[in-house]
Amino acid sequence: MPRGRAKLPDLDCNPSPLQHSIPVQIFVAIAFTSLIIAALIGNLVVMWIICSSKVMRKSFNFFLFNIAVADFLMALMNAGTTWTFNFYYDWWYGDFCPINHFFGVVPTCVSIFTMMVVSYDRCVAVVNPLRKRPLSSKRTFLIIIMIWIIASLIGLPAAISARVETEYFYSSTLNKIGQRQICHNAFSYKFLYDTFLFTIQYVIPLFILSFTYGRIVFTFKKDDFYANVQATKSHQNIHAKQRVVKMLGLVVLIFMLAWLPYQLHHLLLERLNINFEILSYSYMFFYWLAMSACAYNPIIYCYFNVRFRIGFRYAFRWLPCVKYSQQEYEHSELFPEATRLLTSNIKRNLTHNSSLHLSKDSVTVSTRLPKHSLNM
Repeated sequence: MPRGRAKLPDLDCNPSPLQHSIPVQIFVAIAFTSLIIAALIGNLVVMWIICSSKVMRKSFNFFLFNIAVADFLMALMNAGTTWTFNFYYDWWYGDFCPINHFFGVVPTCVSIFTMMVVSYDRCVAVVNPLRKRPLSSKRTFLIIIMIWIIASLIGLPAAISARVETEYFYSSTLNKIGQRQICHNAFSYKFLYDTFLFTIQYVIPLFILSFTYGRIVFTFKKDDFYANVQATKSHQNIHAKQRVVKMLGLVVLIFMLAWLPYQLHHLLLERLNINFEILSYSYMFFYWLAMSACAYNPIIYCYFNVRFRIGFRYAFRWLPCVKYSQQEYEHSELFPEATRLLTSNIKRNLTHNSSLHLSKDSVTVSTRLPKHSLNM
């Protein structure tokens, strides 16, 4: 290029980004906004229930807390910015681009890694119940910290390579050159990185989770399972363990089904020569489906666990359709000590009242006996 001549910007000669109709814009905005609000509130309530109740502060629930944090961050830091960018194909958020890419990877890794740890822990508890030692709080926190460190290292390349660039296009409606801001990963090995993410976030977890839950289901169906645990576990405890396994299995199943279309679309369809309009709308649907996994878990917890149901009823007691008093909450299964104290007081009062009645009867008998003897 001769010296002194200005460098022309890269010009995309395709038509301008899709011009969505008002009804379509309203529909998509409502769909994503309602999903994000549901995910934020639902996971926030899950975290509050686990933190506020002493009986919920167990190793297993700390892992559920970790998943809730990951889903909350995904909805807060990634979902809103990503859907607007992909729908309007214009980046409005400036230097937030690297953070957006970082939180597009890390929370997903945290959720799936936590699910794998929990599935292994439940598998050992069911297959070898006599050898299973409960995880200490210290060990649980160390595992959670390691999960976040590994997930952050995996998401770091996406943040480092994220760039905001200006793209020029020709607008046939305005008959002029327009421009838009694009937030994307500016590295040449993006396909390798996407393949690595698909493998680490989906393929490997799918095999591990299928193996662990397959072992659990096989163990539950064995004829000698109940005979082996009869000496140490009651039927009620066995039923509770089965409900926990079903709950976790449903969480994993929904997560895998929700993320599969998006993973395949992101890895394969974007690299095929497909009509831009079809590609855009299919991406929006698959992305919404993947993000919906952030909102399902609180619903699943409520369905399978009575303590989560109590916590959600109390959190939403301000709704006209939910009736739950402070007294009911304080004496619920979330606070077994208060429940035991109330039960003990009731029994003590009943015993005291019974003793009073017995004393009165004794007095009556003692006053009547002399009279009876006189009649004799």
